[in-house]
Amino acid sequence: MFLKYVFNHSYDETRVRRVAITQSDDDRRGFEELPPNKLDRSDRKFLATAVVARATILNATDNDWNEQKALTGSLGVTVQELCPHMLYAQVP
Repeated sequence: MFLKYVFNHSYDETRVRRVAITQSDDDRRGFEELPPNKLDRSDRKFLATAVVARATILNATDNDWNEQKALTGSLGVTVQELCPHMLYAQVP
């Protein structure tokens, strides 16, 4: 149901704000909106989007965001941990 909701409303400007981010040739950055960083390449698009949109990143269980507090903080991006007790939980 969630994916259907997202699909149905993805172009509704009263619910969704679209922003542009620019890919960088510099592999250390990933996107022009970011400084050189060690964030997972797959997560950089979310950080670049949050920087441009001045948005909060919602995270459920990805430890990388907690490990990159200095980077996100320096960019003025807040990461809200939805399941902080899961950050260092061992998955069998």
